[in-house]
Amino acid sequence: MEPQSRASSILVTEYERKLLLWLTWVNFFYIPISVWYWYGQFTHLSSKPPVPLMPEYQYMNGRKRDFSHVGGRWNDCKECRWLEMECKKMCFDRLREEGREVWGLRRPRTQTIGFH
Repeated sequence: MEPQSRASSILVTEYERKLLLWLTWVNFFYIPISVWYWYGQFTHLSSKPPVPLMPEYQYMNGRKRDFSHVGGRWNDCKECRWLEMECKKMCFDRLREEGREVWGLRRPRTQTIGFH
């Protein structure tokens, strides 16, 4: 202990010392539970909430435009944006029905891994 801590330790009662030890161990006990809840909520954020469809206007729905600049194996899913997973799933299902081997979205992602 440092000299200042040794000098101030006479002001700490035995009850306070034991209480501090007990609170430290309780805190260590709750850390994994807190991380478990945090990870469950964090992975829950990656799922898309139900959203009503927007009406069709000329300035809405950018899928009418070509997204081939995003890339892809054959640029078959060029109607889908980069992170629009539901559109890519439908496009990849269509490609799979045509007999092509598709790598993307075949395995579950992190939103299905968790304790929730």
